[in-house]
Amino acid sequence: MARTITYSIIILIAAFSQVSNAQVLDAGREHSLYLCEDSIPRSWGKATSGPLGLGITSSKAIPTSIPDLGQIIAVSAGNHFSLFLKADGTVWATGLNNKGQLGMGNTTTLQEPAQIPSLSNVIAISGGVEFSLFLKGDGTVWACGLNNAGQLGNGTNSDELTPIQIPGLSNVTAIAAGGAHSLFLLNDGTVKACGLNLEGQLGTGATSLGSNVPLDVISLTGISKIDAGWSYSLFLKNDGTVWACGSNDSGQLGIGNTTDQSTPLMIPSLSGIAQISSGPLSGHSLFLKNDGSVWMSGSNACGQFGLGNNTGSSTPIQNPGLTNIVHLAAGECYSLFVKDDGTGLAAGGNASGGQLGIGNFNNSTSLAAMANLCPPPVTTGMEENTTDAFSIYPNPSSGSFYIKAAIDAQFELTDLSGRIILSQSITQGETWINIAERHKGAYFYRLIGRNDSFKSGKLLIE
Repeated sequence: MARTITYSIIILIAAFSQVSNAQVLDAGREHSLYLCEDSIPRSWGKATSGPLGLGITSSKAIPTSIPDLGQIIAVSAGNHFSLFLKADGTVWATGLNNKGQLGMGNTTTLQEPAQIPSLSNVIAISGGVEFSLFLKGDGTVWACGLNNAGQLGNGTNSDELTPIQIPGLSNVTAIAAGGAHSLFLLNDGTVKACGLNLEGQLGTGATSLGSNVPLDVISLTGISKIDAGWSYSLFLKNDGTVWACGSNDSGQLGIGNTTDQSTPLMIPSLSGIAQISSGPLSGHSLFLKNDGSVWMSGSNACGQFGLGNNTGSSTPIQNPGLTNIVHLAAGECYSLFVKDDGTGLAAGGNASGGQLGIGNFNNSTSLAAMANLCPPPVTTGMEENTTDAFSIYPNPSSGSFYIKAAIDAQFELTDLSGRIILSQSITQGETWINIAERHKGAYFYRLIGRNDSFKSGKLLIE
């Protein structure tokens, strides 16, 4: 039954990820979160203010399951606090709550997750610096916490202890909370932003104190993903290019200089990007390509590039030691990476709490293996001999392929960000699949039979 249970979780994730691109790995200031296939989140790092949700104040250098918190489909690591989205649309929170960022109606810090009582039908979450954003299934956005720069977007600069709806904002498909600014992706591929704008992070073409209502980010269309750093913003287009604006003192925008930008500019050397991640105060950016390689720009003061040195770069550079990566996250002076086999790698600052998850508190300028990120999957079927039950050919494919199945099965195809792009029932025999409209690159598939046998692997589209 273990594999059947896993499949039911995948279906739950699919229902939400089509809208929210559900986040399963995130790095905060000094703590980290990851969501394993069993739907139970793991946390590690500095525990002082309760962001680990473990009921302890001592740091954890190894990823640790959060007890009594299951059926989670997305995680978000804010500034010393954590948010968890359940499959039923409820949100749970733990950690620092000095500005009401946990949405509980008070400013009491929590050591263990509690449900935010006033939220339901949520499909995406994002924790920033002392404030939180929540996207509902109807396309509205709700916010709570610190609002000194108007980052809550409700037309005031007053903090909110419970989530309030951002008026006039609808048809939103993704959200991103930064240092003191917020980004909102609309269903037409355009972006709005509010909050602090001293370095041009709102992308309005000018710098200012900011705006407490959402404004249009200029010159951007066809956006598929957004990410808000401490004082800068990253935007991923459908064509695989990345655009950036805001603070650039460390070269984190990747445009070849260290000049702040108030208008989004395309990073000229990047293409075929599947994921983006912007760091907090340290100012470094991570970019995952469709081929599983990783590129990075900005500060490398803590060795967060994992290249064995502390040399930063204003243009994206590749770490050749990172291959087959499917998830990444930029934290405060550190970086996390997860490979397609479920193993994790990390680099950068680690002394303050063990946020690298490598089993010790030593900083590392080189890539280090994370410890026990997720338990090995439990199977009851033919894991080693699934070729007798399932086969996919040709692979690589030119846009169409055949699945040959000896038994009935369910077929799932995901991109490198974990977003399920195809889910289809397969009957015994041979089934032709056409995905010619998909971009060239690497994808991951999973075939799950009703007798709990399964097969998974990588599918290449050329």
